[in-house]
Amino acid sequence: MNLAIVAYPNLDEVDRQWIELFRTKHDPQASRLGVHFTLVFPVVAVPSELEAEIALVAQSTQPIPFTIRGT
Repeated sequence: MNLAIVAYPNLDEVDRQWIELFRTKHDPQASRLGVHFTLVFPVVAVPSELEAEIALVAQSTQPIPFTIRGT
């Protein structure tokens, strides 16, 4: 199974809509996931083998604040 790790940003609704419109026009897979950042690109893995490690890292990692000023 292909697994990826993504983060869903907190966005103002107008920004979310703008990004989703852009994605719909340019990415044929846009409907598969909402607006996100890919942290780990897809790899072949078994979810049960990674679940504990992913949970440990997620619990011990603080949110990453950043600002996108332009596109």
